[in-house]
Amino acid sequence: MKSPCEIRFIAATSKSKLTEGKTYYQGQLQHNAVLSEKETKRLFAEHMHLPEPMTTMYVDSLTEFIAACVAQGYRLDFGGFSVGLKLRGRLPSSNAPYDAATNSLSVEMTPGRKLKDATACLKPVNIAAVTKWNIGTNIQESPFEATDEMAAANERILTAIGYFPTITPTAEDEGVWVADDKGERLCSGEVLESEFGHVTYRFTEPLEPGHYWLTISGRCHDDPALIHVRRRITVR
Repeated sequence: MKSPCEIRFIAATSKSKLTEGKTYYQGQLQHNAVLSEKETKRLFAEHMHLPEPMTTMYVDSLTEFIAACVAQGYRLDFGGFSVGLKLRGRLPSSNAPYDAATNSLSVEMTPGRKLKDATACLKPVNIAAVTKWNIGTNIQESPFEATDEMAAANERILTAIGYFPTITPTAEDEGVWVADDKGERLCSGEVLESEFGHVTYRFTEPLEPGHYWLTISGRCHDDPALIHVRRRITVR
């Protein structure tokens, strides 16, 4: 039997009306690897023992096929997983019509038994007590895919993953920025999405090519202490 593979998680604090405002803890997984589209397709080609252009064609064709069927309202069953639509949002009555202002359609994948059983070999390990605040991975999603690299100009969309608090955009001293070796802030990013251990952000200001520090600052709920994490990045 294959030995368990560890996958890390952190216990993030949260409050809910169901707990009458009391703090409870919710586990959030930290993926052992966050693969870009390019990296995923490369590994799939290696798994299939086929040239990458061929497997990329297969993946792209499957995606186009699913999109065409979903556009006709189909639910698809591939055996290993199924793909279908889900209606979200509340309705004011049992005979109420669809309202785009409050309802939406989303595409969801439901895993089959093989995918569900794949998690049996994973051993979740709580790393909150032994891990310091950090940025584990920083990925530029556009204009090109890169890890710990960022384009020097134009719009850049990036995602940082690690062990750091949620960023409150309205707080003047919280956010995402690039600093030089002296700690001087050179370029600030716009936070697009933020949760504990994950933030997606956008840069539009230009930077000279070179080596810098990506800095993330935030707070844990009502804790007044400001937490800083940083990671070395290359601008090119």
